[in-house]
Amino acid sequence: MNTYKKFFIKTLILMLTVPIIIAIIALFASNYFIGKEIIRYGESQMVQKWMTQKKQASLELSKKGPKIVILSGSNTLYGVNAMKIEKETGVQTLNYGLHAGLGPYIFYDAKRILKKGDTVFIPLEYCYYEDNYEINNLPSTLVEYTIGYDNSYYRQLPIKSKLKILAYLVRLDSLAAISKTIDNEYKLSPRGDAIDAFETDKKYSKKAKPEEIKVKKLTNKYKKWELYKFIQWCKENDIKIYAIAPNVYHKKNISKEEQKSFDEIKKFYNLVGVKFIGKFEDGFFDLKYIYETNYHLNIDGQDIRSDYFIRKIKHELKNNH
Repeated sequence: MNTYKKFFIKTLILMLTVPIIIAIIALFASNYFIGKEIIRYGESQMVQKWMTQKKQASLELSKKGPKIVILSGSNTLYGVNAMKIEKETGVQTLNYGLHAGLGPYIFYDAKRILKKGDTVFIPLEYCYYEDNYEINNLPSTLVEYTIGYDNSYYRQLPIKSKLKILAYLVRLDSLAAISKTIDNEYKLSPRGDAIDAFETDKKYSKKAKPEEIKVKKLTNKYKKWELYKFIQWCKENDIKIYAIAPNVYHKKNISKEEQKSFDEIKKFYNLVGVKFIGKFEDGFFDLKYIYETNYHLNIDGQDIRSDYFIRKIKHELKNNH
């Protein structure tokens, strides 16, 4: 073998082995800096503030006994008034609406605050009923939040997911977003409700369009969903769980495709043995009740939605008794 060939082989071996060695070192080192508040993104700082306040509220409620937890993305954060629900039903209530951009992480996180005897309502955004959203999903909001704040979540992820997070960390747009602060500070009530959505956002309302709900046909992969695993965990830990439609800006009539989507969701809950309360149309709202996005309600919308929850909760409590 001539000198040129030897050099070529050595170079090729180095090209293959060096990235692997770097990846191994990075994976090992990342366990000690990911999720330790060393690297923080603007939006994730806001999410962390929400979660810290909501966890503290949950801790105080759990000391007193069983509680109702309303869990989903921000359609719950901006969708109900837990303080009003608690006052009218007589049951401690926590608004644990977070951010749909966290994906199925909300189920992982909810296990930290739910206790035996609790009741959880899940008015999930419609994206939660898709294989590609539920299985091994790491949306950018979740990646940024994990990098900043959740080391224990990061450590339990498979290597493939960890590598995806590390790759995100070195992207130019990601580097530019580090430590940027956000302009808006959202205030929460003692029960985790957004309390500053006073009216329809005029800039948003000019471009807003009613939501078109599309959910793919349910596949046999649903048992891999984080939602499915969460439901099983609730049952194993004596936690009642109910499904309910999310609030959303929508025209009053339902298309044939949307009805098929609703049928698929109902099919899922029938298979897993979870009661779906009410109708999907119960969550439809006119634009005058919408704030910032199709899934957020202003104060007036929150009042209407909270009254709806109060009626349904009282009905379920009466049936259980």
